[in-house]
Amino acid sequence: MARYRRIKEEEKALRVMTIEEERKLVEATLAKDLAVGVYCGLLVETAMRPEEGLRQQWSFINLSQGMLTVDRSKTKRALHIPLSDYALELLRMVPRIMGCPYVIARLETMDPLKDPRVLFHNTGKPRGSIG
Repeated sequence: MARYRRIKEEEKALRVMTIEEERKLVEATLAKDLAVGVYCGLLVETAMRPEEGLRQQWSFINLSQGMLTVDRSKTKRALHIPLSDYALELLRMVPRIMGCPYVIARLETMDPLKDPRVLFHNTGKPRGSIG
């Protein structure tokens, strides 16, 4: 392999969604499944990594101060993320389950979802299901 050169790829400009496009995406996902929509919205509003979003616990969210803490980030340090009004609105849509610390959890097991892709592939569930 050392004799082979890397094939040059055409460089393309990075396109970022506008706020309007982001909101349409989140609203469309919310219409299919509450968990998927909230999860998607939180990721784009907070710039959390997918795994950080799935591990998020209610104890690390302060709705009155509009602050979310990621306790185990990639850098091994806690991150404190201010929440937008839209992120707060999304979090207020999520039903809190007694005895379940996770924001996005399976109702049957009260465990956090393991694979973010499952959320986006299983959007045929009725609105209101949380995982």
